[in-house]
Amino acid sequence: MIKAIVVSTNFRNMENWLPVFEKIMEDGGRCRAIHFPWNGDDSFHRMDELKIPVKYSQEIPALNNSALPEDELSKILHEHIEADDVVFLCDMQSYPSSKVHEILLKRERRPLVIGLQHGLFQSWWLYNRNFCADYLLSFNRRVISSIHPEYRKRVHPVGLPKLDRLAGMATADGRYVLYLAQKYPEAGLVEGVLKEIEKDLRIPVFVRNHPQYPEEIHHAPDLEMPLVNGKPIANCTYDEQLAHASWVLTSHSTGGLEALYLKKNVVLLPNHGLTAWPDYPGVAFDISARSVFHALGRTKAYRQDIDLFLKNSMDSRYRSHTKSALSTIYSLVERAYPVRLP
Repeated sequence: MIKAIVVSTNFRNMENWLPVFEKIMEDGGRCRAIHFPWNGDDSFHRMDELKIPVKYSQEIPALNNSALPEDELSKILHEHIEADDVVFLCDMQSYPSSKVHEILLKRERRPLVIGLQHGLFQSWWLYNRNFCADYLLSFNRRVISSIHPEYRKRVHPVGLPKLDRLAGMATADGRYVLYLAQKYPEAGLVEGVLKEIEKDLRIPVFVRNHPQYPEEIHHAPDLEMPLVNGKPIANCTYDEQLAHASWVLTSHSTGGLEALYLKKNVVLLPNHGLTAWPDYPGVAFDISARSVFHALGRTKAYRQDIDLFLKNSMDSRYRSHTKSALSTIYSLVERAYPVRLP
């Protein structure tokens, strides 16, 4: 039986790996959370939605030791993490998560610490600057080339577990474009493009703002939005919105991977996160409707290249990404605690 502690600062980091935590509990293990919700992230309140028992929670106003001094963090970890726990870090690049491994290393007997890639686009130099885990689980093998050679043997590609919820989902062309907004490109640059897309295609664009930046894009479609499953699209779940989109426009979000997984055409606007999308043909050359339409044409013409990109990006060795991740976790735990598992 695994006894797991999940350390995280925001909802989105945990959501990518949530099926793994849930399966640990389903298999008879114990999984609890230590939350340091960063209130600079507008999705921090959603951590209450996660069906993982919370062992400790403390809201913090900043991701540095001015918000949570190291001695206070050490006391929290001492009180709530046991020597035979498995500690999952959902944000290796930011304090306080980045400090947990260093603190635990000082114990005579300490838990195994496993870092988790929390997004498709990452500042890998921050991971390399402080590789604060015994192992890192990544979405794909491409990540390994971004990790300092000293740490590469500790990186295990397992896929993206949250994609499993989309397996077998029915899709349809709901006659609307879904824009998955990020903070960049800025709203002022994008809103005019959305209007031009509607004017040219005669179908509306529905904007789903990023959880961390919910007020960035204020787009009122010129055309009436269709119903999805008999409901206004704004009242639908994210999965429903995604599954019924005609195609998807975004920048560098994991939502783009989810759309590709559902066989949707995905166009990316130019942005700083495109390093996570190498050789993807559906990238607009500039922020204009004309470039978006050209990129949309390439997503249809170069489907084999996109399928290869998706395969390389998810990199699961099994049909189930969750199964792949758990298999690796159980193997690492058995290596660290050989008497724990049968």
